[in-house]
Amino acid sequence: MPSPTPTKTLAIALLAVFTTASHAESPLVDPLPIEEIQARYSDEQFKNISQQVCLLFDMYKKNPKAIKKSYIPMCKAPYEFVCKDEGEYLSMRGIVRSSINLVLEIKSPTEFENSIPYVVSELMKQSCSKTSIHYSLDTPFLKQRRNIAKRAIFLGNTTSFFDRFIFKEYSSVENGKRKTVIDINAVEYVDGQPETLLDYLDKILEPGHASRLGGSSRGDVSALRRTLIRYGAKRVSEMDCRNQSLFPCEAPEQGVASP
Repeated sequence: MPSPTPTKTLAIALLAVFTTASHAESPLVDPLPIEEIQARYSDEQFKNISQQVCLLFDMYKKNPKAIKKSYIPMCKAPYEFVCKDEGEYLSMRGIVRSSINLVLEIKSPTEFENSIPYVVSELMKQSCSKTSIHYSLDTPFLKQRRNIAKRAIFLGNTTSFFDRFIFKEYSSVENGKRKTVIDINAVEYVDGQPETLLDYLDKILEPGHASRLGGSSRGDVSALRRTLIRYGAKRVSEMDCRNQSLFPCEAPEQGVASP
């Protein structure tokens, strides 16, 4: 009998994690006010969600059909609302939603949907716990562990993550201006230095940068940058930590990400 491939082995391990976390017998509960929902979350929970999402994003990059919806307890009753509108295999959207509820165990559909913008915004501050399995160069920049949005960009999945998830479900136009309820200006600390999504895009778009973007990827990233700016994306240099409660002026110890 042939040995299982690394991808199958990883999928089996992840399936075991999902299966262990099944809560199918829990009844639905009434949604809480958003302020109370926010108070229930912890940094440890966000770290756990981030770890799960980053790992599954790497799997998705290797095989978009790696995560079958029917295998995920968080996609089954009474949690079927978590994976609504997903196909046979989870997209990046489905990965994020199922990973969030695997950790937070939200039983109310309304509470879950109301929580998504807040939780995703918090995940924008959390660096992945491990370097992507897809980096191929011995380059410090590529080994840095950034958040789930930057991981999606690194993997070349800007359309799946941004166009089919963030912009499609959490954006609107007010007074002729685009806006999103996701905090696209969340500050993440990378090797002790503050960095926004726009900062990251500017770095990888520099000519000759170590990210080594190909022509097609560069076009996708440039288009994403233009779209984010229309939504109000900023660099850290355009934000003032002294006058706004946006981010600490000094890197919090737990926020430092290094190879």
